[in-house]
Amino acid sequence: MANFNKIWKNFLTEGTFQQKSADNDELYEFETLEDPKNDEKLLREVTEEELYHIYRAIEEMEASDLAFNELFDGKKRVVVDFPALNTTTELGRFINLWQQMGYDVDWQKGIISGERTLKNLQTLVGQGPWPGVLGPAIKTTKRKVQMKIGKFLSKVIQIKTKLNNLRNEIRAKMPSTIFSMRQVIEVLGEDRAKDFYRLDDQLEMLVGTAMATIVLGYPTTTPKGPIEQFFDYWQKNADYIKKNLDTATDNRYSIIITRHPIDILRMGDFDNIESCHSPPSRQGTGEYYKCAVAEAHGHGAVAYVVETEELLDAYDKKTISQVEDDPAFQDDEVFRDYERSIEAGDVDPVSRLRLRQVRHYKEDEALNSSFGIGTELAVPERRIYGTKVPGFRDRLLKWARENQSEQLRTAPRSPDHPLTKQGEEPWEYGTLNLSRFIKFGGSHEDTFIYDLIKDLFGDLPARGIPIQDTKTQSDLDVSLVGGLVERYQAECDEISERFNVMMANTSVEGTAHDDGADSVYISVEARITIRWDEDEWKTWPSIDSIGWALKEMEDLGYNWVKSDYVHDFRRSPLTAVKSLTIDVEPEHLVGFDGNSYAYAPDHYEDFCLAVDQEVDEKRDAVKHYLTYYFKREGDIHGGAIMKLGNDVQNDEMGLYHWEGEAEEGYEMGEFELVTFIAHPVLQYKKLGLSKEQAANILKSRDFWLDVRKRMAAPAFEKTGHEYYPDICLDCDLINDASLLDEDEEIETNLHLFLGTEAPDEVVEVLRELVEIWDDQEEIDRVANEVLALIAKKAPVSEICNYDDMKELSSINKIERLLWDI
Repeated sequence: MANFNKIWKNFLTEGTFQQKSADNDELYEFETLEDPKNDEKLLREVTEEELYHIYRAIEEMEASDLAFNELFDGKKRVVVDFPALNTTTELGRFINLWQQMGYDVDWQKGIISGERTLKNLQTLVGQGPWPGVLGPAIKTTKRKVQMKIGKFLSKVIQIKTKLNNLRNEIRAKMPSTIFSMRQVIEVLGEDRAKDFYRLDDQLEMLVGTAMATIVLGYPTTTPKGPIEQFFDYWQKNADYIKKNLDTATDNRYSIIITRHPIDILRMGDFDNIESCHSPPSRQGTGEYYKCAVAEAHGHGAVAYVVETEELLDAYDKKTISQVEDDPAFQDDEVFRDYERSIEAGDVDPVSRLRLRQVRHYKEDEALNSSFGIGTELAVPERRIYGTKVPGFRDRLLKWARENQSEQLRTAPRSPDHPLTKQGEEPWEYGTLNLSRFIKFGGSHEDTFIYDLIKDLFGDLPARGIPIQDTKTQSDLDVSLVGGLVERYQAECDEISERFNVMMANTSVEGTAHDDGADSVYISVEARITIRWDEDEWKTWPSIDSIGWALKEMEDLGYNWVKSDYVHDFRRSPLTAVKSLTIDVEPEHLVGFDGNSYAYAPDHYEDFCLAVDQEVDEKRDAVKHYLTYYFKREGDIHGGAIMKLGNDVQNDEMGLYHWEGEAEEGYEMGEFELVTFIAHPVLQYKKLGLSKEQAANILKSRDFWLDVRKRMAAPAFEKTGHEYYPDICLDCDLINDASLLDEDEEIETNLHLFLGTEAPDEVVEVLRELVEIWDDQEEIDRVANEVLALIAKKAPVSEICNYDDMKELSSINKIERLLWDI
């Protein structure tokens, strides 16, 4: 039973294991054989033999013998609040961002939406100077924005980059940071000045005036601006936020920070937060379990995220401070163990993070714990085991800094560097001398202690390398198992088989190696295969094109994509499928903490989990982006409407007498609708018609079909395709103001449009049509010719009047289908 549950770990809390299908997202559920009353259990037993080490430690040590006695004020455990949605946390700031910008957010789908106002400053370029203080009124249009969060942030970053490049170019020639339009034109020229104001208008429309200033970096205080940081945050935490935001209230979680030996020993004893420190009874290998025992012998601490309500119920208290003051909480076991239910507690941990014991020493103090006392520091690790609750490490760092301010201030600084103030905190000054720091406890590190110390000090500059003291670990009688390479390989093969069955499009492989230095490492590999039906493709993509597609994916945040290799793009003649296999770069995989290999089977399983979550779970997004890219490059059918929509959205067509509108879809690069509107002016009086008669003709289907036919003819000839774009006859065809005036003409509205399913050929026709007919006189001429012909064909009273002609769009599509046949 233990082995069965080990295989289906991480799914115990739901009671089922869900296997993904490569063909669709249907989930097949397999019932676990767990006792129903234990469906929620998160930890298993540590055997009595394994507890022997720690029982001895508990008997031999007083509370003052444990690490961080001053920090814990003599207590073995403290509890701190964890306001996950407080605006002082990363998650809170991220949620608040969208409220500040005025967007509604569907968190489950990851989509933002809102109505925005777009200025058109670019239309004023070249029209000045104007008399007086004020120029002409700025034309504005309403836009509906609906985008995926990742796409929105990526687009803002792209606009910001282009805009700041132009700003820097202007700033290099102008002394001021605020430029007049005359100065912008003087430096960039009229065409590039229009690009400058178009980008500025787009940025302000998307994020708002106040946020636009922040996005552009006034002032720039970090290597990455706020919008880039939000983009990185979303890439790393999107899955958690989508699944948990509706229940992540301010007081849902608390953090237990503990130096109690039993809590440290058991830090690998949890189903959802197993690690290399798991004891042998948990299928752990033992080689890092001794680190946990060393930490438990008075050299470390661990922080656990727990459900606040469960913690309060376990001790029948109303506040977490009351729990902390309870003697039972301080002395007894807190965390649940179903096999040792009498001895264990009633709280299930959600995730955990270690605190390392480090001491720093003055220049005249011996670098040895036997001779010099040193100053003790609790240094939080980076790696979180279990549920990656956003903000967990940030909250722990905040607690560690607030409660160790004096220890941070008195830490040794390099005598060879000035004591320059680096920030507002009293300890933010100078350059750290890390050669005067010693790390105690277990030897295993998820992250180098050098980096962890710098994190605690807010990334102050540093010199030197910390020393490691592993005497306690070396003295422990914990033996390793022989034949480690073979054992590791067998475990890796089992893990690989399990994940390769579970994942839909992705495969993993782990190979154990002797490193030649009495240790073992595991090389890790993963690859994802994306498949398309062959008839989706127009041409076979080039190697260079595939490389650029994968490079763009890296730039969009898919850092795990390996782009610098010969890509495996192939065609299956039996299934009429084309497929692209992409290798994964392990060190760039979110959740694998920058590692290029695994140090134990449990670590390899972390790699597989990261591949499942960051690669296979996002297979649809990967395919969507690649499809978008190959459409854009003309390799897959359907790219013409995307390019047309982009050109309209970015005002790159240079049209004067057609108004272009592009309505974005839900996915990257998708456009639900691209519309062009012209305004033919009809000289009805010259034809002997009354205004009422002319207006009646404008409701005739024949009139608009004939106008479209005449306009499409030269586009047919130029493109070689005879496909008609859709024409809207249930739109407002006549401007109301035109009907009320006393002029001898009527201004009308001609709407030509195409939707997301439009074939490339008809898109080419529409593009050519509007470019050929971008002349108001010519538009008026053809419309008046058709008006005259229809007026001569039959008495106006006999012209068929259509109040609702929505069926015309369907007729157009049928015509295109018949043409294909």
